[in-house]
Amino acid sequence: MLEDCEENMALANPNEENQLSGLAVIIPIRSFANGKTRLGPIPYQSKAEIIRIIAKYILDAASPIERFVISSDLGVEAWATSLGVSTLKDNGDLNTTLRGATNLLYKQGYRRCAIVLGDIPLLRHQDVLDVLGHGDFAIITDRNHEGTNVMAFDLPLSIQLSYGRSSLASHRALIEESGAKCEVLQRIYPCYDIDTQDDIVSLGKLIRDDPKLPSDLHERIQTILSVLGHK
Repeated sequence: MLEDCEENMALANPNEENQLSGLAVIIPIRSFANGKTRLGPIPYQSKAEIIRIIAKYILDAASPIERFVISSDLGVEAWATSLGVSTLKDNGDLNTTLRGATNLLYKQGYRRCAIVLGDIPLLRHQDVLDVLGHGDFAIITDRNHEGTNVMAFDLPLSIQLSYGRSSLASHRALIEESGAKCEVLQRIYPCYDIDTQDDIVSLGKLIRDDPKLPSDLHERIQTILSVLGHK
């Protein structure tokens, strides 16, 4: 139940002196140990390392906005805590857990929130500011225009969440039914995610074919390809 989810969440008080107080970013990270099964025959250690590396990129991109990692993995929780990031307990159902998290943040005084999936390696700080700066709902989708890589909204959240297959269409329909406005932002780099081997190939193609690729993103992609054994 949602109430049970809220009761199990340990949350630090907002920093009132932060110039971005009232804003929050939620990052769900299922597991270091058992994540990214769709990447195929890549060593367990490499998968765990790449999840951790990408999660750190996201945390850095969201800083200094208040950040909250959702997980049921003790290793993820310990890692986030070591970085000074608050953690929220995953109850096993992502949509229910996220809805409970947004309710709790609202009760804590937050006024706007972004959910960033934990596998968006090329997210930058300006992307986070942009999506939080739009009114009502703002979404950054994936390369196939099917998923919801990043979504920002005012609190309290006025819709049910529908992460999963074809989540962009589901979320847009739910937002329309609620009477709110939804803007899908066109952002080249945060539309990349890491789920399958095809996603890794696409990152390799990006680093070869995009002459305008910023140097920091070039370095991130090189790191990811190296860890995963790709040249």
